[in-house]
Amino acid sequence: EKHTVARLIGAPPGYVGYDEGGQLTEAVRRRPYSVVLFDEVEKAHPDVFNVLLQIMDDGRLTDGHGRTV
Repeated sequence: EKHTVARLIGAPPGYVGYDEGGQLTEAVRRRPYSVVLFDEVEKAHPDVFNVLLQIMDDGRLTDGHGRTV
Protein backbone atom coordinates (compact mmCIF):
# COMPACT_ATOMS: atom_id res chain seq x y z
CA GLU A 1 0.00 0.00 0.00
CA LYS A 2 1.11 3.55 -0.64
CA HIS A 3 1.41 4.57 3.03
CA THR A 4 4.04 1.86 3.50
CA VAL A 5 6.66 4.28 2.14
CA ALA A 6 6.18 6.45 5.24
CA ARG A 7 6.61 3.39 7.45
CA LEU A 8 9.88 2.51 5.70
CA ILE A 9 11.58 5.92 5.56
CA GLY A 10 9.63 7.86 8.20
CA ALA A 11 6.74 10.27 8.13
CA PRO A 12 7.35 13.79 6.79
CA PRO A 13 7.41 16.74 9.23
CA GLY A 14 4.00 17.58 10.64
CA TYR A 15 2.58 14.08 10.27
CA VAL A 16 1.82 11.54 12.96
CA GLY A 17 4.84 9.34 13.62
CA TYR A 18 7.43 11.90 12.52
CA ASP A 19 9.39 11.49 15.76
CA GLU A 20 9.62 7.70 15.40
CA GLY A 21 11.56 7.52 12.14
CA GLY A 22 11.17 4.81 9.54
CA GLN A 23 11.48 1.10 10.18
CA LEU A 24 14.01 0.58 7.40
CA THR A 25 15.99 3.80 7.81
CA GLU A 26 16.27 3.51 11.59
CA ALA A 27 17.40 -0.12 11.41
CA VAL A 28 20.08 0.67 8.83
CA ARG A 29 21.13 3.86 10.64
CA ARG A 30 21.69 1.91 13.85
CA ARG A 31 23.51 -0.93 12.05
CA PRO A 32 25.02 0.52 8.89
CA TYR A 33 26.87 -2.67 7.91
CA SER A 34 23.79 -4.80 7.40
CA VAL A 35 22.41 -7.09 4.75
CA VAL A 36 18.75 -6.42 3.98
CA LEU A 37 16.69 -9.05 2.18
CA PHE A 38 13.51 -8.04 0.37
CA ASP A 39 11.38 -11.08 -0.39
CA GLU A 40 8.68 -10.75 -3.07
CA VAL A 41 9.50 -7.08 -3.64
CA GLU A 42 7.76 -7.23 -7.02
CA LYS A 43 4.42 -7.28 -5.17
CA ALA A 44 5.11 -3.94 -3.47
CA HIS A 45 3.27 -0.72 -4.30
CA PRO A 46 5.05 1.18 -7.12
CA ASP A 47 6.03 3.98 -4.70
CA VAL A 48 7.69 1.48 -2.37
CA PHE A 49 9.37 -0.18 -5.34
CA ASN A 50 10.73 3.21 -6.49
CA VAL A 51 12.23 3.87 -3.04
CA LEU A 52 13.93 0.48 -3.12
CA LEU A 53 15.24 1.14 -6.63
CA GLN A 54 16.69 4.45 -5.40
CA ILE A 55 18.48 2.59 -2.60
CA MET A 56 19.94 0.07 -5.04
CA ASP A 57 20.90 2.75 -7.57
CA ASP A 58 22.41 5.38 -5.22
CA GLY A 59 23.38 3.19 -2.27
CA ARG A 60 21.72 5.64 0.11
CA LEU A 61 18.36 7.08 1.05
CA THR A 62 17.13 10.25 2.75
CA ASP A 63 14.81 9.60 5.67
CA GLY A 64 11.85 11.67 6.89
CA HIS A 65 14.20 13.80 9.02
CA GLY A 66 16.38 14.70 6.04
CA ARG A 67 19.28 12.49 7.15
CA THR A 68 21.14 10.41 4.58
CA VAL A 69 21.15 6.74 5.50
